[in-house]
Amino acid sequence: MEKEEARAKEAMKREEAKAREVMEREDRRYREAVEREERLFKELREREERREQELERRDDRFYSLLEKIFNKK
Repeated sequence: MEKEEARAKEAMKREEAKAREVMEREDRRYREAVEREERLFKELREREERREQELERRDDRFYSLLEKIFNKK
């Protein structure tokens, strides 16, 4: 009887260890997915900021050229 109880306890410990490993693996995957999403969002935001800056530079050049054209007359 004691051997059966000991075996049952060992089996339960193994199952708990497996469950813990699965949970840790899922937690790691979730964290990695969140980190990847945050990194992509940051890259997207930076790309958008660069795009806006480029558009502002183009606008500035355009208006500068217009000024030169109209100031010559």
